[in-house]
Amino acid sequence: MITQRALQVAALVACSLFAGGSATPADAQAYPSKPIRTIVPFPAGTGMDILARQLSEGIKARTGQVLVVESRVGAGATVAMGVLARAKPDGYTIAVSPGVSASIYTVKEIPYEPVKDFERVATLVKVPYFLLINPEKTPVSSVKELTALLKAKNGKVTFGSPNTPSLVAAKLFAKNAGIDAQPVAYKSMMDAMRDLQGGDYDFMFSDTGFALGAMKTGKVKALGVTLANRLASAPDVPTMGEAGVAGIDFYGWIGVYLPAGGPPELTEQLSKLVNDVAASPEMQKFYVDNGYQPFATGPKAFTEFEAENFKLWADLAKLAGIQPQ
Repeated sequence: MITQRALQVAALVACSLFAGGSATPADAQAYPSKPIRTIVPFPAGTGMDILARQLSEGIKARTGQVLVVESRVGAGATVAMGVLARAKPDGYTIAVSPGVSASIYTVKEIPYEPVKDFERVATLVKVPYFLLINPEKTPVSSVKELTALLKAKNGKVTFGSPNTPSLVAAKLFAKNAGIDAQPVAYKSMMDAMRDLQGGDYDFMFSDTGFALGAMKTGKVKALGVTLANRLASAPDVPTMGEAGVAGIDFYGWIGVYLPAGGPPELTEQLSKLVNDVAASPEMQKFYVDNGYQPFATGPKAFTEFEAENFKLWADLAKLAGIQPQ
């Protein structure tokens, strides 16, 4: 049975640290003493790429060095994290990425060991999901009204399913609300959003990066957000708990990873630098403007957080019927 604890999961981002070894920063200089290669698992111009570049600005202001962002796209974040796992653990290759805890349940062949091959440095943000409807096709104003409408359809309910976190959020909603609903698979969130606006299915859970822009057009409406507290960038949207569906504190997350094998003191140093940038007024404003919720941790807390998520994803994968591809 899925417990309340198991439902409080974060779907997609994390940081890495260096896990004790002999590698040291170049020539023992002050770290960083040169640009840092930064692997991002999504294309240039997407939300995670922009976040990495914003982080780079803060690091440059403090150290004079930049993050040189390199997109490595494919198999979720698996390709990018495979590149990181093979990198020299000297502090000059990092990843800004979703967490790896779901990968063992979603990807059949992983080119790394998700626990042992990375050090967790610091989480950055939570990425919540909005429950979206087409207000013309589905003229309701609350989750309660939507639930009643969907129950009346006697199982003839469909939802958009463009990625694993969206699918899991929808399955959690359907289970907790007592709705029989079937997924309509999409290759991308953009395709799913287009068809939601066209009225092709009943509802979808979308991450904030895609949802906020569509919400501003009025072509989609958000009825709830999958966080324990309301999101600063959408304060009028209630949490799913406030809307009457308990147990859905579900979010992706983004953080900084390092390859395993580097000196622990370097991991701590990078973590302090990242968290100092994250706490700045400029970065906090960036988070709000882009629909993120700040989520700062250090190496120990991040490592413990992801360790728990490895366990929780076993329940979530089972609930959503996910098979490694």
